[in-house]
Amino acid sequence: EEQINDPRALNGYLPENIDQIYQYLINYNTEHEEKQFENHFQTCLICSDIIRGSDCIRLHRCRHFYCRSCLNTYVQMALNNGRFGEKLLCPQNQCQKALLPNEIKQIIQDDQLYQRYERLTLQHALELMNDIIWCPRCQTPVLIGNGEDNLAICDQCHYTFCKKCREIFHFQTICPKDYLIKQLRLQQEKQFERIRKQQEGERERIQKEKNRKRLTKEQERAQTERDRIEKQQKNAAERELLKQRYREVTIDLTEEDNLLENILNAERMEALNTQSCPNCHVKIEKNGGCSHMHCSRCDYNFTWSTSEGPQDPKITSLLYHSSTAQSIESIREELNKKLDTAKISEDDEKVVINNRSFIGSAIVKRVKPCPNSSCQKLNVKMGDDNLIICNDCLEQYCFSCAKPINGLQHFQKKCDRYT
Repeated sequence: EEQINDPRALNGYLPENIDQIYQYLINYNTEHEEKQFENHFQTCLICSDIIRGSDCIRLHRCRHFYCRSCLNTYVQMALNNGRFGEKLLCPQNQCQKALLPNEIKQIIQDDQLYQRYERLTLQHALELMNDIIWCPRCQTPVLIGNGEDNLAICDQCHYTFCKKCREIFHFQTICPKDYLIKQLRLQQEKQFERIRKQQEGERERIQKEKNRKRLTKEQERAQTERDRIEKQQKNAAERELLKQRYREVTIDLTEEDNLLENILNAERMEALNTQSCPNCHVKIEKNGGCSHMHCSRCDYNFTWSTSEGPQDPKITSLLYHSSTAQSIESIREELNKKLDTAKISEDDEKVVINNRSFIGSAIVKRVKPCPNSSCQKLNVKMGDDNLIICNDCLEQYCFSCAKPINGLQHFQKKCDRYT
């Protein structure tokens, strides 16, 4: 009859019996695997003894197997060390599967020990529950509510106690032990806060000291680099100074201050973040915004060609030799130091300056005398426009060749107007 009703041999079946047939096949396969395992010799994964499979226990979750003696010793040691429930894992290295309760009962084969295991497991599970506490008198678990009161009543011995301090119930709103714990926590928080502030202050002090030392080193390196670059520039400027063609100008002492101030103004304009309009060549200063520029003089639109800011004065300029407060005075002092390279006229009302010193070269390259023989006034070139109009006689002349001109035809044939 069993062979006739064996569902594995049926040619047809009802759809509602699919799950039943599937489970039957699984169970049948498991039973035969277990029989095959028990009828063959196996090697214990702990002691490496070769024994029959019927004398081994194969764990259901991970399928690892061991002899009964090894598993019994392992489980008893684990229980003595307080490992139970989901903490009692398979002894295989790095296997995280827990033993099932029926497997533990089969392994230890000791009713008293298994009852102790169940009791510890239950106690551990109850301790993890927030609404369960233990009666301080009979050690029975007591279910507590979520109310604000601290009253707990044991159903076993009817003992009424405080669920916070476990002492006999008191009617105060705040539990004395709870209040004490709160005060201790406040003191601990204050102490931690004080220690934290001290540590933060010490860290800030150490960080400031590190930053100060690092900044000092960076400043020293930067200063060393600036000194090196300045020395190179000075040497290069001295070589260029010796290469240039000798020139000299005669300055009237009564007009010296005005002339020096005009030269300084021209250099200040060039030192600013300025560019010339590509159309009319007027100087335009950029103090922010995008790179699109509009010339208010000729209504020409152009793009700012560089992102460089204000330039430091070069050693070949008057700005390099002038102080912030007293520019003219500092330049005059520097000129007096170069008197060995300058010539003073016979009437002591004029001084002759040549281009063999940095400050002298800065003055000589900026001025050209008016070509009008009856004027001869020194005029300062402002910007890059070579068209000079004499401030005294209004004579027009070219700064490049120092020749008088009439109109702009001169710049179309001989000299460049903007240099």
